[in-house]
Amino acid sequence: MPTPQERIIDGTINGTEVDFSGENVQVDSRWLAELLSGGSDEPLHPNGLMVRGATIAGPIDWAYRRFLVSARFQECTFVAAVCAHRLSVKGELSLEGSTVDRLDLAGARIDGDLDLTDLKAVGPLAEHEGDDQQPRVNLKAIQVTGSACLDRIQVDGELGLFRATIGGQLNCRGGELHSKDGSALYANRARITDGVFLNKTQTTGAVRFLSAEIGGQLSCRGAKLHGATLDNKVGYALEADRAKIIDGVFLNKGFEATGAVRFLGAEIGGQLSCRGAILHNHKGRALLADRAKVAGGVFLRGVRARGAVRFNGAEIGNQLNCGGATLLNRYGEALNVTGATITGAVFLDKGFRAWGRVRLSGVAIGGKLTCSGGRFHGHHSDPLGDDNDDGDALSVDDYADDALSVDNASVGRDVVLGTDSQGRAFFGYGTVRLDQTEMRESLLCDGATFEVRDGATLAAAGEAAFSVQGSTVRNWFQWTPATRVNGRVLLGRTKVGELRDNVELWPNQQGSLDLTGFVYEQFGGDAANVGAERRVEWIRVQTGAPRAYRPQPYVQLAQVFNTVGNDDEWRKVMIAKQKDLRRFGGLAKLQKLGNCLVGAVVGHGYRPWRAAFAIIFLYVVSFCLVLIAKDKNAFVAVGSTANQVQKLKPSICTSAYPCLSAFAYPVDAALPLINLHEVDSWQFNANDGWGQAGRDWTVFATVADWGLATVLVVGLSSLVRDR
Repeated sequence: MPTPQERIIDGTINGTEVDFSGENVQVDSRWLAELLSGGSDEPLHPNGLMVRGATIAGPIDWAYRRFLVSARFQECTFVAAVCAHRLSVKGELSLEGSTVDRLDLAGARIDGDLDLTDLKAVGPLAEHEGDDQQPRVNLKAIQVTGSACLDRIQVDGELGLFRATIGGQLNCRGGELHSKDGSALYANRARITDGVFLNKTQTTGAVRFLSAEIGGQLSCRGAKLHGATLDNKVGYALEADRAKIIDGVFLNKGFEATGAVRFLGAEIGGQLSCRGAILHNHKGRALLADRAKVAGGVFLRGVRARGAVRFNGAEIGNQLNCGGATLLNRYGEALNVTGATITGAVFLDKGFRAWGRVRLSGVAIGGKLTCSGGRFHGHHSDPLGDDNDDGDALSVDDYADDALSVDNASVGRDVVLGTDSQGRAFFGYGTVRLDQTEMRESLLCDGATFEVRDGATLAAAGEAAFSVQGSTVRNWFQWTPATRVNGRVLLGRTKVGELRDNVELWPNQQGSLDLTGFVYEQFGGDAANVGAERRVEWIRVQTGAPRAYRPQPYVQLAQVFNTVGNDDEWRKVMIAKQKDLRRFGGLAKLQKLGNCLVGAVVGHGYRPWRAAFAIIFLYVVSFCLVLIAKDKNAFVAVGSTANQVQKLKPSICTSAYPCLSAFAYPVDAALPLINLHEVDSWQFNANDGWGQAGRDWTVFATVADWGLATVLVVGLSSLVRDR
């Protein structure tokens, strides 16, 4: 019966496996090291050593050894810590299915694959087993020319891959890595030529790839990563800051993380997919990818996240898709994409829900921004608990300032705040803000709902439900929300190509609308059929507030009517502008009186015929009165030659003295600049009743004519200026 050593030598020479399963065979580790290092007289087979089911006994010190062939220890038990740092293996090294207390391969070089499939390093460490600060499975700075297979590995402690170099894939599918006080997998600055696969791996403690270089994808499909809990705080679940990943990152298909997932400054050559992932970091950031560069799209569809999701300053080469995601941050922003550049579209739609601000400040979006069917709650309540999963029971004290903030941004196509294909409408609880934003196509608010805590009081308090100030909409702005807005709507200094609105759905509380500087080229759709009277009421929602009168909204409205040739509507708006100046413009009493007079007489210059009719009326009355007085001889000749003619009567015309003309006399009396010599020749007889009446009327008519003429000139000057 050959001894175990003889069987191993025979198998090593012939390249066959030696199976000790069920035999309770112990093999001395020092003897094995000598054999693999060329201690046998016979040449070793290229297949190397293949041992199954043995117990490797004695102190296992293989440090700095050089194995000339592959070494495969399958389902073996190592009774002591394996100290093999700086080990060199010319071929494959396998501990598949084996059990170790501790494994140290730091700085080792494997000229083939490293196979630690089903390796177990579990339970409490044996006493005097080295430095407790070192990883339990230590692969720091290891060099593997092939792949490293760690599928289903089980480690109670850290798996260290710091500065590791792997020529193929790093596979850790189905692994169980549990570290109580730090990292479960530590692969900072590792270089992996192909992909990294942590599918269905379960960890307690951080998985770290800081500054790592991964030549393929990083796949964590179905993984369950739980950051270590220290001082009652959950640490990072996955940390890949500044990592360079040539292909995509996949945190989907049941991926769950408790603790932050970080890709700060990372470079991802493909997509970042978190479809359906569950990210939980209750008092911090769930997903942090500030300044990351993602060549493909970012897919957060169906994600459920507690804690902030951030892509500040990120560069995304395709779309950012958060359709159907549920994001909650009780302590601030649910989604923050400030300063990001997104080549494609942004989707916050199809049942997207956020509790906490959604912030896209300074973002550059190449495609459209669609929020149809999204619910944006600018408050900090917790709707994801078992008792309130839908988030419908809201406390008014939970609202923050903004539900959605897209300020100082640019959007290459439409901004859509509407209803999706399944009938779900946009809801904004808190301010929806699109200030200082350039929208290169349209802004569509069709079927949306905008609410704040208490619209009846917030108009005075200054809290807005919808704010688009200083922005540009190149095509049309559609305002057809589901219901009238109960907070303020701010449109100051915004320019749109066409306004398509339902005028009944604007807020109607005084001071709840800001139209100062709001510029629109025309009305479109049903809005084109709304008359001046209703539009002026729309403007007065702003103007009626204390010290809120501004002429620009009236001039803008009138200009649109004037552009389409509707002079009647233009005139109504401009007259309303002057009336509201008197009512709301803070004029002094004398200024109000003048405004009232000009309005009554000439319609503030927009109805000049009123003064003309009044002047004609005064002339007709004067003509009739002169004609009657002439017939009654109630005039006295006062000319220089009147004494030279006997028995002069105004009713009798002679060649010796100028005749009295009933047509010319009123004109000569009213216009002293035009001398028709009627007043110079004839004056009313104050001793006659008709003469006294004529003299008094002439004085009144002259003053009235001059007043009317003055008002007419003022009104026409205003008309010319407005034109």
